[in-house]
Amino acid sequence: MNIEQDSLRSSPFGTNEWENEGGSTAPPPVPDGMPKGVSARWVLEYRVGDYRYTSLADAKSEQQRRNRMADKAKAEARSS
Repeated sequence: MNIEQDSLRSSPFGTNEWENEGGSTAPPPVPDGMPKGVSARWVLEYRVGDYRYTSLADAKSEQQRRNRMADKAKAEARSS
C-alpha cells in the first residue's frame, strides 16, 4: 500500500466508511464478447403509470396531465 492509499483510508473523505451503507452502486457490467460495432449504454428511465420516459420533462408533463384529469374527475363527481 502506498502513502496515498493509506491517507485515503484514514481520511474523513475516504470511501471506506460509507461505501457499503446503501449508497450508489456501479452499473451492471457490459456483457463480454460483444461483436465489433455493437455498443451498450445505460439509460435513465422515468415511469408514470404504465408509461416510460427517458426525458424528465416528458414524465413531469404526463404527471401534470394525470393530476389535471384527476382534479377534473373529482370536481365533476362533486357537482353531480
